[in-house]
Amino acid sequence: MKSKLLLLSLIFILIIPAGCSEKTPSEPGNYNSGPVAALVDYQGCKTEKKEGKYPEIASDRDCIEYSYDPDEQRLELIHINAGFNCCPGDISAHITISNDTITIAERESGQACKCLCLFDLSYQIENLPPSVYTIKVIQLYLQEGDQPLEFTVDLQARQSGKECLVRDHYPWDTGYYSEEPAGVMIDYSGCKSAITEISDVEVPGCLDCVLCLYTGNTLTLKHLNAGFNCCPEELLADITVSNDTIRIVEIETEGLCDCNCLFDLEYEFSNIDPGEYTVIIEEPYRCPEDEPMVFELELPCLPNFCHCEKRSCYPWESSYSEDNDLQRMSEMEIAIYQMLTPPVCQSDGDCMALPYGDKPCGGPGKYVAASRSSEDFERLIPTLSVFNYFQDVVNRRYNYRSDCEYVERPAVECSGGFCRVVR
Repeated sequence: MKSKLLLLSLIFILIIPAGCSEKTPSEPGNYNSGPVAALVDYQGCKTEKKEGKYPEIASDRDCIEYSYDPDEQRLELIHINAGFNCCPGDISAHITISNDTITIAERESGQACKCLCLFDLSYQIENLPPSVYTIKVIQLYLQEGDQPLEFTVDLQARQSGKECLVRDHYPWDTGYYSEEPAGVMIDYSGCKSAITEISDVEVPGCLDCVLCLYTGNTLTLKHLNAGFNCCPEELLADITVSNDTIRIVEIETEGLCDCNCLFDLEYEFSNIDPGEYTVIIEEPYRCPEDEPMVFELELPCLPNFCHCEKRSCYPWESSYSEDNDLQRMSEMEIAIYQMLTPPVCQSDGDCMALPYGDKPCGGPGKYVAASRSSEDFERLIPTLSVFNYFQDVVNRRYNYRSDCEYVERPAVECSGGFCRVVR
């Protein structure tokens, strides 16, 4: 929750001729001269059902709830489901009271994320005499043709109530209060020349990968090395969750450049119960001869479980050499060794065996002991997976050979404070 206390009374006192009915908020501290308005609290980004916090108001409603205390002459307003950027910086409001009209112009100081979501904002107006007022809210993300949130209330006759409008476009009507599974793209970054802020896992340009993180019925998917135009006007996704299938259709609008490159995209899904799911990602530039991005996901899963597919055409890596590939594998192995060392543990439950490498004949090259309590464990899982997928690519590129002896997963134990493979 973010909480702000901001007095927004006017700093100019107007001299009004006798008989004029205009009311002007007073300066802070001068509580006898007129109304004083404040934004006192806000909460969001709302991405799931809020138990006990307006759960009866659906996400396609844009509402003002009001309550007036005639003895204190205090009006409290709550703007429920106000649309803002997911990362708005500071939320504020410019409030004026003029000719019995209360106007609230909502503002945000930043737009750090590539998504919108809903917030609840609380206002107080002190020293407001009981009368008939028109309340207007000026919002940032209404579309042309939307009805403004505006209503008239007689505070002498009615001291509380709620006024709502239906919104049928993003960020409203996104299912935030629904108990049904739902997903949204929350960020993307690219064109890539290295790792991005979405993931610190380096993925070779010949691989197209998805990382999965599952916590408390919330599933996060990070699509790494997704192919798009170098200058897309906007990246969008059509997302459905139905019958244990999660389908993401990735879309770009107005590719402005004569080139393609790789991006990282991040998605968040709410109300995803444990179980088995099929994840399907439809990509606009997938090579026809390559496998589609389709995989089975069992939840709960290992942190940052990773699935990759090989890509063989532009904008993925299409030129390569054996020396460069072996050098890259060596650098990846150094990073893996640093994450594995030392596998400190307190009990056998801290330890697990992870597959390391890919034999040309099929199956893992070996298993290594890892500690769940290691600070690098969540990075180790996808880094090892990406290495294994990349080694499979290298084996096929250069026709490497190996024995076909199957390597079974060994037992591991905590011995002497370290995880060890039981020989």
